[in-house]
Amino acid sequence: MRSKVLLEEGAVDRILICDDLDVHQGDGTAEILRQEARAFTLSVHCKDNFPFGFKGMAHLGKDRSDLDVGLEKGTGDEAFLSSVSECLLGTLDDFRPDLVLYDAGVDVHEDDDLGNLCISWEGLRKREDLVIQACVSKRIPIACVIGGGYDRDARHLAHRHAAVHRAAHDAWRTYRL
Repeated sequence: MRSKVLLEEGAVDRILICDDLDVHQGDGTAEILRQEARAFTLSVHCKDNFPFGFKGMAHLGKDRSDLDVGLEKGTGDEAFLSSVSECLLGTLDDFRPDLVLYDAGVDVHEDDDLGNLCISWEGLRKREDLVIQACVSKRIPIACVIGGGYDRDARHLAHRHAAVHRAAHDAWRTYRL
């Protein structure tokens, strides 16, 4: 995992991994970084999605992120964005990372074939703006990757994935990066 390499090489002292801010809880990342105090994992996700929340899952060996927020199935824009904003801004202020790694999963979209949240196109774009602008305004470097998202029409999926690139471009222009 690249975050461990960056920490081991001394490229950063503290790293925040936003994996995920989508339908699935970021348990793989949480497991890999469980013992790493210099890394903070943040996950805002649907609590009733595979592997079906935390309740009764001890036998699956599911790892919790440093901050997990499980949202109800069918959560829409307002509650989702409020949770993301509160968790992200609080973590940026409290943990003070040198770098943020963001997995911009789009399976939160209301038309996603497998997702269980109901985030509109506007809500998806607002999430991307929120995450990128929160980091850039605090002068914290952010690296974004696309992830999550299921649609039989590749054009629709590509359009959703492009939201993070559009948000990054707009931040680049706004902050003259």
